[in-house]
Amino acid sequence: MILKEYPNSMFYIGLLKGSYELNKNTITPVRGSTVIMYTNKQFFPGNQFFPGDQFSPDDPFDLGNAKAKVISKKRESWC
Repeated sequence: MILKEYPNSMFYIGLLKGSYELNKNTITPVRGSTVIMYTNKQFFPGNQFFPGDQFSPDDPFDLGNAKAKVISKKRESWC
């Protein structure tokens, strides 16, 4: 199972807008692509802490093997 192969990882529902490269089990967004992560929607619920809660626009971070930058931070609101 994927959780055994990547024990220190978290998986979120999201969108990839743009291109990507596929290498075995790894998808790497190509420069200029946008990844939207819904940090309130874990694919395998469990640990609810996500360090990205502390990020601000323009902060860099690693997304797997790719370097990424926060371009926007929005929270969904529910009525």
